[in-house]
Amino acid sequence: MKAQLHLALMQIDIAWEQVDDNLQHIEQQLTQLPAATEVVFLPEMFATGFSMDVEKLAEPMDGRIVQWMKTQAARHRTILCGSVMIRDQGQFWNRLIWMQPDGKYGIYDKRHLFAYAGEDKHYKPGNRQLIAQVNGWRVALYVCYDLRFPVWCAQQPTDDGAPAYDVLAVVASWPSSRIEAWDLLLRARALENQAYAVGVNRVGKEPHGTLYPGHSAVIGPAGQVLHQASSGQEAVICCTLEAHQLQQVRQHHPFLRDRDHFTILNC
Repeated sequence: MKAQLHLALMQIDIAWEQVDDNLQHIEQQLTQLPAATEVVFLPEMFATGFSMDVEKLAEPMDGRIVQWMKTQAARHRTILCGSVMIRDQGQFWNRLIWMQPDGKYGIYDKRHLFAYAGEDKHYKPGNRQLIAQVNGWRVALYVCYDLRFPVWCAQQPTDDGAPAYDVLAVVASWPSSRIEAWDLLLRARALENQAYAVGVNRVGKEPHGTLYPGHSAVIGPAGQVLHQASSGQEAVICCTLEAHQLQQVRQHHPFLRDRDHFTILNC
């Protein structure tokens, strides 16, 4: 594992269903990032907002949004990560894309669809997890509501007994009415899994009235808040994760060796 991992969390206001405006806004933000940035995290459905209008807005994997991610990742020589409304194999997916500068990518389809907002009536749930790698760091990727489900996010040992991931990353559209849960769950997921937790949430207001406060944050592997963006304002958190801090927590408090081992069935 490389000694440091340089991240940027882009807490932005998403223009409702205005793809071109949102992509242009993100492009402007990308030009201002430090050159050392290795991964940029964007909020859930960063190009459209958390919309259910799949017939109008969903795109195929070779559509303009994914192609835009490929272009920007190559141009800025950084990984771009965020979720997109995708049409694939006759189904609609809230799909997180991990786009590398070389054009290769990984995908994670949101497992826990937010039935309270009717998401389950428009999208198909995923059944596979994604742990991406960058310079030896392993990053487990999730979308918004997944954060509420500790079993889905739990560390499972690799063949050599090591933890499965070093960073738990969540891209979200998490509203003001439940933001205390977001703050609490990010810290809980970091603490119980002895991993950094990175959560990026949007700000702004949707046409139907839902408010988003941000609270994007980086949490240390002992559950401490390392960085948190201001509430209700656009912000970019640029931070550096330290491998030695992660290793120190795991060595001094080896709680993970006592965890329950289990297999998730019927995904």
